[in-house]
Amino acid sequence: MERDRVAGSCNSPPYFDGNNYASWREKFEIFLDALDEYAKVFAAYANKKARNALVTALSSTQFAHIQHIPNAKRAWDKLRVVHEGDDQVRTLKLQMVLAQFEELRMSETESISEFYGRMEMITNEAMSLGQPIQELLVVQKILRVLPSRFRAKKTAIMEVQNLNEIKLGKLVGKLKTYEMELNMEENDTKESKSVALHGVHVSSLKGGEKSSDFEDEMALFVKKFRRILKDKGKFAREGSSGSERQFRPSTDRSNERNKDVKPFTKDFRKSVKCFTCGGIGHYAADCANN
Repeated sequence: MERDRVAGSCNSPPYFDGNNYASWREKFEIFLDALDEYAKVFAAYANKKARNALVTALSSTQFAHIQHIPNAKRAWDKLRVVHEGDDQVRTLKLQMVLAQFEELRMSETESISEFYGRMEMITNEAMSLGQPIQELLVVQKILRVLPSRFRAKKTAIMEVQNLNEIKLGKLVGKLKTYEMELNMEENDTKESKSVALHGVHVSSLKGGEKSSDFEDEMALFVKKFRRILKDKGKFAREGSSGSERQFRPSTDRSNERNKDVKPFTKDFRKSVKCFTCGGIGHYAADCANN
């Protein structure tokens, strides 16, 4: 079982279990520098004190990489090759880190602290690979990728500040302050809307009974009106059927009446008298005197 390390201890070197080698390497260099041993690691190839500090800082898994190397400098270089690779591998990693820096974007819902934390991880990794990213490039990158809610602040900074002189820490501080102001305004707006909606809800509850009674009365009226229309339609259909039965001519009666009608024959025509000439046998319309 690996022994625990007390964070911030001045007597024990920073512990390394194989995770985040770049961060551990910087911490270990600071530790050796405080002991005035950092220079000796690179200058003296057989410094027992430096090697002892290195071995003490490693877990058993990491110690296995250097346990047969008696030289502190060579042991140090071996760990770097194991975790960072040789020069060719480090160059490839550096290109990948720089590509991540160029592709880095800040989302609409991301805070300044969250975004700056992601950026710091990339810049620290680039520094551990031997090529630190200039502060001016970081400042310009942040201003380029700010979301739309920071547009007003971005414009003000670019108009007032000289981008070649503005410090990264100062820029991040200004953006955090502006972000806090935006959040406060947004919270105030939400509270105002909440109070207004609550008032509307209470008013609707007070008038709920009256509204409900009116709706019930209206529904009853519509129901009665539909019933009246239904009864009226039924009466109209029944009246129409009775009228048809009442005024429908009887076939038998018409036949009886037709029996009494005398056919239009020549004998009947002889009895016709003309109103024009007074002659018999023709109508006035057929009279030759017209």
